[in-house]
Amino acid sequence: MKITSNIMDLYFGYNMRVGDVQGAKNGIKTFQQIANNSNNPEQCERYAKAAKQLQTEILPMLQNDVNNLGKQLGLPQNKIGSVINLLS
Repeated sequence: MKITSNIMDLYFGYNMRVGDVQGAKNGIKTFQQIANNSNNPEQCERYAKAAKQLQTEILPMLQNDVNNLGKQLGLPQNKIGSVINLLS
């Protein structure tokens, strides 16, 4: 089977964005935990703001990228958002 470089770019871009979404979700949880457990009001505010920005600005953009790349790859809707492996 011959795979074009364009398909490989989509494949790697897709998997990279899936990882970015997972990392953003972990970052949101971590920042919220820090904000909730902080005794320093400035630190609490800073981390709460960072969590909100990740949640409202960055995560939707990353998820949109995943959806678009997944559709370009022809993935079924129930597979979009999961890491794909060319061998499976």
